[in-house]
Amino acid sequence: SLSTALNKVFFGEILKGLMHDLASARPFVRGVRGLGLLWAVELGERSRQDVAEPERMKTLAQKLAESHLHVHKRDNMVFVAPPLVIEEADLARGVALLGQALDAAWT
Repeated sequence: SLSTALNKVFFGEILKGLMHDLASARPFVRGVRGLGLLWAVELGERSRQDVAEPERMKTLAQKLAESHLHVHKRDNMVFVAPPLVIEEADLARGVALLGQALDAAWT
C-alpha cells in the first residue's frame, strides 16, 4: 500500500542519517552508500589505499555474531539490509550494535 511504501521511505531516510553518523565518528570507515534500507559500509583507513585487514574483519564478524546482528560481509564491505517491517527503535539499535562491533574490531 501507499502508506507502507511511504513508511519505508521514511525509515530509509532515518537509516541514511544513522549510517552517515556512524561513518563520520570512525576514521576507519572509508565511506557509506546506499538507498532506502539497503546500505554498504566500506572499511579501511581513509588516508590509505589498502583495505581492511582480514584479522579485523574476522574480529568484526565475531563481535557481530555475539550481538546477534546478522549482516553480509565481503572483503572490506559490510552490507546492511534490515527487514522491511523494522521499527525505528530497532533500526537505531542495530546501527548502534554495528558501531560497537566496528569499534571493538578497530581498537
